[in-house]
Amino acid sequence: MCIRDRLGTALDLISDGLVSYDKNWCYTFINKKAGELIGKEPHMLLGKNVWTEFPEVVGQKSYNIFHKAVKTRETQKFRDYYERFDIWFEIRAYPHSEGLTLYFTDVTEQKKTEELLIASEKNLDNIINNIGDPVFVKDDKSRLIFVNNSFCEVFNLSKNDIIGKTLEDNVAPEERESFLNIDKQVLELSLIHISE
Repeated sequence: MCIRDRLGTALDLISDGLVSYDKNWCYTFINKKAGELIGKEPHMLLGKNVWTEFPEVVGQKSYNIFHKAVKTRETQKFRDYYERFDIWFEIRAYPHSEGLTLYFTDVTEQKKTEELLIASEKNLDNIINNIGDPVFVKDDKSRLIFVNNSFCEVFNLSKNDIIGKTLEDNVAPEERESFLNIDKQVLELSLIHISE
């Protein structure tokens, strides 16, 4: 077995798609996994133009980024959804003197998880912002990292004016020490402090 055949066999064993195009956008290599992901036999694509095989991609995000990679000679990394396959791919496009090589991974499940997390965060944000009492979260430096709408109303400040800052400036000078000590106790001793 020659080196080229051994390399092809090795590339067929990787778990992600690998495709190469020449300067005319014709397939010069496609591994087994890429064929599985796009529903085509690899040997049936060799020598064929990608834009003839997948005309729906012309003018879309991937098409534009592939051309950008070739034009700028810079590697591009991005995610794109392919409706034809109902798959989200994470793609790395590597330009070279002979054309372009793509390495792509199916990230559909990860994308779905991210979307669920975003939806959950929005739901939690809505719940917390509809609580009538002020709610806030501080970091270990007493800087506010989250506040709800009621908190903003009480202090008559916007979230942009509050996030990342401490409230010691909004406390009377004689109360600042006590204010910071309460934060320290909560962090170090895991005490719960309820203001009257």
